[in-house]
Amino acid sequence: MGTRTGDVGWGRYWGSATVALMVASIASSWILGCSLQDRACTLIGCWNRVTLSGSIPSEARELAVRVCQGDACQDVELDVNPTSDGTDPGACVTLGSQSTGSVCALSTTSSTRRIQAQIDLKPEGGTNYSLTVRDRASNETLLDDSGVPTFNETYPNGKECDVTPCRSGTLDFE
Repeated sequence: MGTRTGDVGWGRYWGSATVALMVASIASSWILGCSLQDRACTLIGCWNRVTLSGSIPSEARELAVRVCQGDACQDVELDVNPTSDGTDPGACVTLGSQSTGSVCALSTTSSTRRIQAQIDLKPEGGTNYSLTVRDRASNETLLDDSGVPTFNETYPNGKECDVTPCRSGTLDFE
């Protein structure tokens, strides 16, 4: 009988096969939408925004609105025109060229109109917000107030998946 001079390589074969099996398992779990965590994470997005609101007299129709976060302010003009049948639908405009928020003059009650501004939250902008509304026809200031919003933090995908929370704040000038 002959003598055996070398290993046939089965140990190397099984080691390579195990690595290939592990790689295939990981790849298939990613393809099927599973994760290596206990549960899969969704990719639900959210807005980091602040909503400012207040009331003005309903007869004001040509409005100049200034919305500020700290020293960073945005100015818009908003015209509220009733429809031909006399109903008041309200009006909205976007803030900034990149649509960093919106300002709406909501439909009216008999004596007041709600103004609502939503702006993107900028961490470097500070925590003080202000809303100023002026009637362009009379140059009368209808609303001029500032304050610190109440913030809520949410994790739409769960705390296990979201590294940072989504923040939304509200401030009602009443």
